[in-house]
Amino acid sequence: METIIQQICINMVEKVLKTLKESKNLSLDIITPEIREESNNTCLSIVEEYIKYVNLEMRNQKKDRKSKGLVIKEKDIGRKVITCLGELEYSRDIYFNKVENIYVKPIDSIFGIEPYERICKNVKADLVDKAIDNSYEKSKNLVGVPNISRQSVRNAILKSNLDADKSMVVAEKKLLKELHIYADEDHVHLQKPNKIKGRACQIVPLVTITEGTENVSKSRRRTINPYHIVDSRFDTSSLWKKVDEYIFGNYEVDEIKKIYIHADGARRFLAN
Repeated sequence: METIIQQICINMVEKVLKTLKESKNLSLDIITPEIREESNNTCLSIVEEYIKYVNLEMRNQKKDRKSKGLVIKEKDIGRKVITCLGELEYSRDIYFNKVENIYVKPIDSIFGIEPYERICKNVKADLVDKAIDNSYEKSKNLVGVPNISRQSVRNAILKSNLDADKSMVVAEKKLLKELHIYADEDHVHLQKPNKIKGRACQIVPLVTITEGTENVSKSRRRTINPYHIVDSRFDTSSLWKKVDEYIFGNYEVDEIKKIYIHADGARRFLAN
C-alpha cells in the first residue's frame, strides 16, 4: 500500500513539473489552477487507495470478524461521495452482523460517511455559507464542486436548517453588541420538475443570522457563526418568528445595540 501511494506522489510531481516546463504562459492565473487540480486528484487517489487497504485488512481478519459476528455478504460494492477534493469513488464490503441481526458497512462508519450521504458535511457547510451571497450555480463553483446539481445546493441549505432546529437554543446566552441578518430571498429558488405558475414558482425565503464577519485571508472573509432559517411554506410571519426566537434564545437581547439587516443589496439597521 505504501509503495503504491509513493508511486502516486511521484507521478504527481512528474505531471506538475511537465505542466511548468511545457506551459507557454507561466502566469500564476494559468498554472496554479492546473497544479491545484492535479494535487486534488492525487490526494483523492491516495484516500481511495487507503480505503481499499483498510477494507482488505478487515476482510482478511477472519478470526476477528467472526468473533464479532460479522459475515461478508457482498464484496467491493461501489460508492461515490463529493469531498472538498472532488468526487471520491471507492469500494467496500457489506457484512451481516449476526449479533444485532442487521447489515453493516464498517468502512462507511470508519470514514464517517453516513447512509445515503452524497456530499461531505464540510462541503455542505461551505455551500450553505456561499449561498448567503451567491446563486446556487456560483456557490458550487466557489466551493469547487461544479459537478453537483443546483438542487443539491438547495437540499444542503434545507438540511442545515433542519439540523440547526434540533439545537436552536444554547445553554448560555452570548453577549454581543451587534448582529447581522441577511434576507436575500432571490438566492434560494424552489426548484421542482414541471413547474407551473403559482406557488411552485415562488421564491423560498432564506434568512441567515450571523455575528459579523472575520478575515480568512487578505482577500477573503467569512461570516461568524451563521445560522440559516429556510421557510419552504412561504409563511413570512412564521419565518421571522423563528428569527425572533433564535435571537432571544441565544443572545442577551438587552446587550445588543444594533441589528443590521442586509436585503436586496440595501443595508439598513435597527438600533435598540
